[in-house]
Amino acid sequence: LRRTQGCDGFEPATFPSVKVRTVKIRCAPSAVFHAAMFRVGGTRQDACVPNTTTRLRSVDSYRATVAALVGDLPIEHLPVPDCLGLVLAEDVTAPIALPPFDNSAMDGYAVRSVDVVGASEENPVELPVPEDIPAGRTDVVPLLPGTAHRIMTGAPLPPGADSIVQVELTDSGVERVRVFAPVQIGTHLRRTGEDVRGGSTVLTAGTVLGPAQLGFLAALGIPKLPVR
Repeated sequence: LRRTQGCDGFEPATFPSVKVRTVKIRCAPSAVFHAAMFRVGGTRQDACVPNTTTRLRSVDSYRATVAALVGDLPIEHLPVPDCLGLVLAEDVTAPIALPPFDNSAMDGYAVRSVDVVGASEENPVELPVPEDIPAGRTDVVPLLPGTAHRIMTGAPLPPGADSIVQVELTDSGVERVRVFAPVQIGTHLRRTGEDVRGGSTVLTAGTVLGPAQLGFLAALGIPKLPVR
């Protein structure tokens, strides 16, 4: 093809001993191009590249070609807040379990399930409450049989307790509490590693890091990430 003087189009180039036909292709409202094609031995050819059979390339082929030209970017280790929109360069494993300890999934009372068997509105079970366990407390006192510890959501489960009675099923007592319903072992508990097991792979290389991924990694206590 060669540009036609005085216009925005192209006209077919001349090739000896070939049959040329012109096709108008509208590429945009203000631009019309003339594509020249010819035949050699019954095979369609590009006029601009003689003796080359015309064929379409796949999207994957173009992507591979571009990726090969770009190459891998160097790996950087950046603080987690600075990694938004970047790509993880290596797999990430959990340094800790989530939750890191058994804890309460409800505000209520930590109890032994056997101590509240048969509790009802008509016949509540009354228990002394010697301890109060707010979220963040670490010096947790073991639960004695026949007692209850008032506990907040996220607070560590005291040794000896096997379930939580949610506060709505009690009279919300402080020194003593009346329980109006029985509970099964494990009720309203979140066990260690229930969300993430320590040492497990949590994100793989190639993951695009968005707010959800960064928040998750921050919860694991990871300070920096290998990214591209």
